[in-house]
Amino acid sequence: MIGGNSATPPRVIVVGNEKGGTGKSTSLIHITIALVYGGHKVACLDLDTRQATLGNFLENRQALMKRKGLDLPMPYFHKIDDETTLPGSAQLSGEAEAVYSTIWTTVTDLLSQNDFVVIDTPGTYSKLNIAGHACADLLLTPVNNSFVDLDVLAKIDSENHNVKRPSNYGELVFSARMLKAEKLKKTSSFKWFVMRNRTGYLSSHNQKSIQTTLEMLANRIGFQPVLGFSEREIFRELFLDGLTILDLKKDGVGKRINLSHIAARQELLSLMQGLGLPFHQD
Repeated sequence: MIGGNSATPPRVIVVGNEKGGTGKSTSLIHITIALVYGGHKVACLDLDTRQATLGNFLENRQALMKRKGLDLPMPYFHKIDDETTLPGSAQLSGEAEAVYSTIWTTVTDLLSQNDFVVIDTPGTYSKLNIAGHACADLLLTPVNNSFVDLDVLAKIDSENHNVKRPSNYGELVFSARMLKAEKLKKTSSFKWFVMRNRTGYLSSHNQKSIQTTLEMLANRIGFQPVLGFSEREIFRELFLDGLTILDLKKDGVGKRINLSHIAARQELLSLMQGLGLPFHQD
């Protein structure tokens, strides 16, 4: 069954957050493979060339397929060899507009041959990061279920939880929106979703307080909250083999499915639906 809540889903999906340990890589990898399982042609562009998590995952996946003789769905991976240049030799030390133009040329070329382009972004404030965000039709920002992570979105008053001022990352998203709107002459640049991860491990009072604050932030700085993944060891284990939760049903993978895996799969499908992305559910 093909699902999703949008007749015209976004074509360029960017996953970004300047804070580490929020599930950015897990989210990006699972969304990518879910789209490929749905029969879509997907290209990946990894702008985080220092960590190269996406590229490492796909290398692990190819190695497992060769080792076990598996036929797993794969996206196309567009590799950028270093941080100083992009295809066409555009220097990243230039203005954000020039960097964006170069990246957008690459994205446009990938879109001509694929249904979706999924972009991983660096975890630092830079012109490259702004330009990568500005390519988005859909921006997904994973955060952990804590006030520490909400601080990434905006500075919050400790007494009344009101927004005092935008955070550095909030300003980055604003700059990306303005850059895309200016270059493409659009008043609406991209949809921004903030995904709350690792829910269910705090008291109900803290959960409610965080949810209330997140909804307030959503109205103030312009994003839509969605639920993400619970804390599960299986996600870290699967990375080493280049697998996702969707691969466990494949013959020859060699993983036994338990109730936690089934719950994780449902979390992914719910996320895809919440983002308005097409998914395949067998």
